[in-house]
Amino acid sequence: MAETLATTNGTMANGTAAATGPNRHPSLSASPKILRDLRRARRMTQLELAVAAGVSERTVRSAETGAQVRIDSLEQIAEALGAVLSDVVADGNQLITARIGNQQIDRILSALKRYAYEMDLGGFAETLARDAQIEIVGDGMIPFTGAYRGIGGVERLRDTAMTTLDFMAPTEFSDVRAGGDFVILRGFDHLRCRANRREDRLSWQHVYEFRHGRVVRIVETFDTLRAYRLFCESNAERTARIGSINGSVD
Repeated sequence: MAETLATTNGTMANGTAAATGPNRHPSLSASPKILRDLRRARRMTQLELAVAAGVSERTVRSAETGAQVRIDSLEQIAEALGAVLSDVVADGNQLITARIGNQQIDRILSALKRYAYEMDLGGFAETLARDAQIEIVGDGMIPFTGAYRGIGGVERLRDTAMTTLDFMAPTEFSDVRAGGDFVILRGFDHLRCRANRREDRLSWQHVYEFRHGRVVRIVETFDTLRAYRLFCESNAERTARIGSINGSVD
């Protein structure tokens, strides 16, 4: 993992602002009728409500049509109307799911942070179910692909990565989403293969499946073409590929 990881509030561990922060706010839909009735009872326009809530007028309009809006924005709108979130949410079950989703994101990012800074797998041990399955999808020639199980499997995966890779830059988290029993993380790592000293920037996606509050399955996918070129491509293949690219440009 990288040495710098954005925290859930969009800052780095050293307190500086992160360049890009993960989207950790699940979305909800409100009851359009309840929102409109509350707003009209207070004799507020949509613009006035937006100003009072600290959100955009477009967000208020979206909420009043039943569209999905961020949970924190909906909370602010409800508060500006003298209500609470549960008063305006269209379906109580989606509120429960969103709350759980936020907690799951926090747990995963906390575990990743400990791993990134201290190579400490304790956070994963606390999050994983005993027999959690970890699947790294990709060409079998790539060193870390395959199936792993439990914290012992995570330790083997870490050891393989540390002996075959150098992390050349901080991990970039491009997206974090939660829904139902799943959390999805997407990002990039700038890696160097120790065997051939080649470098590349690989995109990846991790899907975490929860059951009874613990991760029971992790599926990791990545840019397999770039990974193959980084780890497996022979010098002859590489020379031919680069030559064909240069030839097509000419």
